[in-house]
Amino acid sequence: MHSSLLPQLDDQIKTLSLSLVPSDVWKEPKAKRQLILRTMSELEKTIDQIKSIIAATCPACTGPMSSAPERTDDHHLRGLKSYRLQRLKPKFNEEVLYQINQIFTHAHALFQKIVLAPEGVKPDKLDEGSDRKSLTRWVDIACKSIKSTIKDSESSELDLAQESWHFEVPKIDTMFEEIIGIAYQPKTDFVTEDGRRISRTPIHEPVVQLARRMIPIIKLVKIFYNKISRRGMNQHRFPPFTKMSSEQISYIAHSMSTFHGDVINCDSSYKELMRVLIPLHYIPLIPATNGPELRTYYITWFETWSDQFYLAIHNFKRLAKRFDSTPF
Repeated sequence: MHSSLLPQLDDQIKTLSLSLVPSDVWKEPKAKRQLILRTMSELEKTIDQIKSIIAATCPACTGPMSSAPERTDDHHLRGLKSYRLQRLKPKFNEEVLYQINQIFTHAHALFQKIVLAPEGVKPDKLDEGSDRKSLTRWVDIACKSIKSTIKDSESSELDLAQESWHFEVPKIDTMFEEIIGIAYQPKTDFVTEDGRRISRTPIHEPVVQLARRMIPIIKLVKIFYNKISRRGMNQHRFPPFTKMSSEQISYIAHSMSTFHGDVINCDSSYKELMRVLIPLHYIPLIPATNGPELRTYYITWFETWSDQFYLAIHNFKRLAKRFDSTPF
């Protein structure tokens, strides 16, 4: 579908748009009308084919035939894993089809305006009219959505998982700034814009010490995600499919939100990432052209990171235990 029907749909939408340039329609009304009708018919046929494929391959979200997006038994299904399919279905049915419906609506309105235009109206005036601009805008939007759908179909599973991180990175950055502010709060008073001097509320020393122990934990997590992101290990262009199940792909996708939700108890969450998913499914896929020493480097790097991370967690928990009975 991503290699034939979706590109075909993209071409047909552009053809429809190009056939509805008012000045061209006036020059060749019969030929353009036939082209528009033929393109509309081909468009509808292509849409029906895509909808049929999606209905047959994408798991239902509800009802007796429903399928969870985090299946544990689809590791062998390559491009038909539920994690990928559950993204495809709403992207096409709710985004692309809505945008194409807008194209049809504006195409019909523009065609009617062309046909009913008074004799005195200059053709090039409608070329720059609002109806033509609206049609062009929706064509651009739909084509971008189609290209995005194709990209999703061709992306690696790690690429798909990493899209979920975009929403979590700012949260971790904000958390880091807040922790730094607590750990190293200036002891001096501060002056407001209107010149008033205000004393800072002192922070209890146990809170300050715990905040300082939290800093290396957050730093290590940020380093970890940079390492497996497109700036690190993922720049080696992994193949689109691994032997991971949808549940495991989802685990990678939501691992950052797990950390943000429970920093101190996240060490168990990273055990599967560090000991199973990354070493088993990704390090062996680093292209051989980069040499076996690169794989060895990543194995060593993740082992070292793991030691440092668990040490930082241990140090924090040990300090927190000392303050169990301390009133805050």
